[in-house]
Amino acid sequence: MKQNKEILARLAFKNKISQSQIDVLEQQIDASQGGIEKYLLSNKICTEADLYSVIADMYCVPFCEMQLLEIDKSLLEMFDYAFLRKHKIVPVCRAENGTLIVAMANVMNVVARSAVDSFAGHNVQYIQVQPSEIKKYISSLVAVKSTENALSELEKEKLLDPEKTPEELLTDETINAPAVR
Repeated sequence: MKQNKEILARLAFKNKISQSQIDVLEQQIDASQGGIEKYLLSNKICTEADLYSVIADMYCVPFCEMQLLEIDKSLLEMFDYAFLRKHKIVPVCRAENGTLIVAMANVMNVVARSAVDSFAGHNVQYIQVQPSEIKKYISSLVAVKSTENALSELEKEKLLDPEKTPEELLTDETINAPAVR
C-alpha cells in the first residue's frame, strides 16, 4: 500500500527505522492485515508519538502532545462526551479569527471532521494528537462528570452535608464503616 510505504519512508528519514527494514516491514504489515499503526505499535517498532507525528507530517497538519494543549473547557459543552469518545476528538480553543482548533486521534477521519465542521459553524483547524492521550483525556472528563453527577444526586437526596468538606465526609464515612476482618 502506498500510504504504508510513505509512513515507513518518513520513519526511516527520521531515523526511527533503518532503510533496510522498509521492505521487510512492508511484507510483514501486509501479511498481518491489522493495519500499519497496529503493527508498528504492537511490535514496538516505533513509539506512538513518532508514528503520529509522521502521519501529521504526511497530511500537513500540526502534531502536538495532549498535555501541551490548553483546553478551553467551555468548548467541551458543544459536544456530547459519547461523540468525543467515539471519534476521539477534543475541542481545544478558538483562535483570534474564530477558527475552532480541534485535537484528533485520526485527522483523516472524514466522518468526524464533517460532524465537527457542521457543529462548529466556523472554520476548523485540526491537530494530530496521539490516540492514547485523547482517550485518556476524554476518560478523565467522563470520570469528573460522573463524580459531579453523583455528588449532585447525593446532595438532592440530603445524603451529603453541604456544610462539610470532602475530607470531613470521608472521615465520617470511615469512622462509621463496618469493620472487615
